[in-house]
Amino acid sequence: MVNFQKSIRYKKTKNSKTLCLFYCAISYYYLGDITSSIYFSIYLFEPRDKFSHSSFGLIINELILRDDMKTLKDLNKFLKILENIINRNKSHILIKNPTEIFKDIFYMRAYILKSLRQLRWSLFYFYKIIPTIIDVSKINERDKNYFTWVLASRAGTYIDKKNYKDAFGDINNALIMEKCNYRAYIQAGNLYKKYKNHILAISMFTKAIALTNYFKTLKGELVYCYMNRGYLRIKNGNIEGGIDDFELAYYEDKFCMKKYKDINKKIPKSIKTIMRINNQIRI
Repeated sequence: MVNFQKSIRYKKTKNSKTLCLFYCAISYYYLGDITSSIYFSIYLFEPRDKFSHSSFGLIINELILRDDMKTLKDLNKFLKILENIINRNKSHILIKNPTEIFKDIFYMRAYILKSLRQLRWSLFYFYKIIPTIIDVSKINERDKNYFTWVLASRAGTYIDKKNYKDAFGDINNALIMEKCNYRAYIQAGNLYKKYKNHILAISMFTKAIALTNYFKTLKGELVYCYMNRGYLRIKNGNIEGGIDDFELAYYEDKFCMKKYKDINKKIPKSIKTIMRINNQIRI
């Protein structure tokens, strides 16, 4: 425990510190020190400022990008334990707003379970935080700001389950609540890509890219848009535009071609050769 606590102070990256906080929280739980476990757990869920993502949300996104399924499974187990701790200790002095904590826990579990391909359970946790019927006219601005992003996330799970009708519904509701929700446009791009409507898919990814300038986006979201738009542009015959997008993706992340193997495999060899010669991109 002493080593974990020292590591929190000396770790250089935020994600390394977050993992140390996580291991402190889970270790104190198994040692029977519930107060210390709650202390470190609550800290994980607090954003550093009103425009930031929580430390826990950032590490989950990083692990998904790295395809680290083992650690994601560990985090999911931790969230399950934390849910039980909060249920049993709602009156604890450190727990200021258990309802809000539960919402964060359910949202993160839904997000993790989607990545673990446990889509039915992902939807189960989304249902816990999203009302069956949403009357936008009766929702205050704070709730609109919350539900718009959650609905965009759930749309992704619906798409993976091939439930395109409900995915469209979530995307539309998300954009009614916040017309600048770039994640809703990303999901719309994914949806039109499934329908092989490349022109509309390109349009949606283009809109999402334009809107990312106004938000603190999660790492990899902009690269995801560039990679998908680039591939679709090439499919549509816009070779130059496609290469430009791949170059922009490479500028943001030098390992993008490795991370998006499914797209990389579909890029014609002639185009890969041009990219290697012009920009020395590793493919």
